[in-house]
Amino acid sequence: MIILEDHPQIYAYTRTLEEEKLVVILNFSGDCPVFEMPEHVDFSAMN
Repeated sequence: MIILEDHPQIYAYTRTLEEEKLVVILNFSGDCPVFEMPEHVDFSAMN
């Protein structure tokens, strides 16, 4: 699932395999943009 569809510098998505979820955050710029997890991405059930 794509997390930040319209961000000009960050490409972020989640990968899920059975009970495990991974967040991938990529920065395609020379800057240091701030990443904040959007509210619609729920990790509350993760161990």
